[in-house]
Parts: sequence; structure tokens; C-alpha cells
Amino acid sequence: MTVRVSAAAVLAALLALIGGGSPSAKVTGRVTCQGKPVAGSILFSPKGKDASNKGSAVNANLDEDGCFELRLTTIGKHVVVVTPSDIRYPIKPGEMEYPCDRSPQERDINTGDNRIVIELTKRKL
Repeated sequence: MTVRVSAAAVLAALLALIGGGSPSAKVTGRVTCQGKPVAGSILFSPKGKDASNKGSAVNANLDEDGCFELRLTTIGKHVVVVTPSDIRYPIKPGEMEYPCDRSPQERDINTGDNRIVIELTKRKL
């Protein structure tokens, strides 16, 4: 009987250490602007009203191929903001700071593995 109790205690302790019971989502993906990779950063901010979708925003670097990987402890709707590393500032009259629209986007994140591909569209003057 004591072996079973000890095994149950060890299992409970392990689950507590690895976060058993809390939602977790791995998010990988790629960001492009007119088909070209975007280097910089990406930010995921939870956008919800229930406990599983409230918490801190999480950011990740976008590598030279526009790829990223991060882990979220929130699931559900998230606002996603891309910040390219090659934004021009200050900008000259008649120019744009970046050729693609960087407006925040909304994405659904599920528990487990998520693959997100973001194609930023060409800005209109």
C-alpha cells in the first residue's frame, strides 16, 4: 500500500512541476511581406474574457527566414502584431515606413501545436 501511495505522490509532484492542468500552446510559423520573409519580432496578446484567455503578451523573434516559435499559456483569440526590423524612420514625404500593412491581426490559438502563416499585404497609398 505504501508503494502505491509513494508512486501517486511522485506522479502528483511531477505533474505540478511540468504544469499539468494548465493550458499550453506551441505556436510556430512564418511571416512574409509580398512573398519575402520578414525579420523582426512578433507579439501575441490574449484577447478574451475567460480565465484560459487572460494573461501576459508573449513575443518572439522573427529570424531572417521570417520564422518564429513560442509557447503560450493562454488559448483562444489573440491579437498578433508584427514589427519588422527594417522599418524606415524618419520617413520622407511620399514614402512609407514599410511596404506592407502591419495592422494587428486576430488569430485563434488552440491547445497543443499551432502553425500560423502570416502574409502581410501590400499597403495602399
